[in-house]
Amino acid sequence: MPRRTHDHTTFEAIAAAAGVSLSSVDRVLNERGSVSEKTRQKVLAAAREMGINRNLPEAWHRVQHVDIILPRNQAMHWQVLDQTFQALGVNVPRWLSLHRQRLPQNDFKALRDALLAPPHQRAGLIIAADAAEDIAPALREVMARGEKLVTLTTEVPGLPAHGFSGINNITSGRTAGYLMRRLGSLTDPGAKVLIMQGNARRLEHFQRVEGFRAGLGDIARQIFMHVDETEAGAAERALRRVLADGERISGLYCTGTYSEELGPLMAAMGGARPIWITHDKTPAHEALMQRGLLDFVLDQDSAAQAAWALALMITMLSGEPWTGAPQLAPELRLFCCENLSN
Repeated sequence: MPRRTHDHTTFEAIAAAAGVSLSSVDRVLNERGSVSEKTRQKVLAAAREMGINRNLPEAWHRVQHVDIILPRNQAMHWQVLDQTFQALGVNVPRWLSLHRQRLPQNDFKALRDALLAPPHQRAGLIIAADAAEDIAPALREVMARGEKLVTLTTEVPGLPAHGFSGINNITSGRTAGYLMRRLGSLTDPGAKVLIMQGNARRLEHFQRVEGFRAGLGDIARQIFMHVDETEAGAAERALRRVLADGERISGLYCTGTYSEELGPLMAAMGGARPIWITHDKTPAHEALMQRGLLDFVLDQDSAAQAAWALALMITMLSGEPWTGAPQLAPELRLFCCENLSN
């Protein structure tokens, strides 16, 4: 039991407000004994209502488990997310236990199993969900169990209120379309804009294409192709086929990252190179912009997405802001050869 000092008076006030015994307050706040989840929540709610939780930021939290689920994909975005979560993990409160998972891309069963049958009692889930329509029912079930949810990179429509960390992918695509339209080199009536969609399941790729077409308008005819960004050489072969068919390409928009294989082909085209716009500021994309081969990159601020998602989750679980990382929401960032860091 607490000493008969200010602590004793405080604990008595919490007990009275929560409608529980003084010993229950002691067990919850000092984590020394079992207590029902209902009683625990009553005590914590009363303490927060009294405004004293800031004085004891971690003393009354049991260990809470949070899963972070990302696709097993070699694209730079996913690597940065995973590395940032790993780095930030050393700064999270002592009551929080993070479990990072990289699941095979496009493996719906593995993803559903990870969502619905975690190996521990899970308090929260941070997930970059693919196939949003397919996985939404499982996410609703997770939320119905009382788990906190933060979706990452791609918002999943049709869910109850939850956290989200990412940019607006439709706006990102619209920006690319606007740039393509305003650059003024799409005046050849026989030329077309080639759209390469890099993933057939992830919602953000569909949203980028949707936004791009809206931003581009009807000033140019379009060729649409799905080219899996994980298949080596697929983008280069696709572009070569289009050119071999005699098509004149004035613009190239890629939702995925094909830079290493498309770069040499774009360089070989010389003055006939189309305007090229893609996503994610990678070292390869920076090098292509510096060489004058890639015109614009729209970046989704990967590191900020991870930090913001973790901050949202900690606040949702504790009711208090987290100061372990910069609190800046991810923003759409635009890069070209003129604004790269030296």
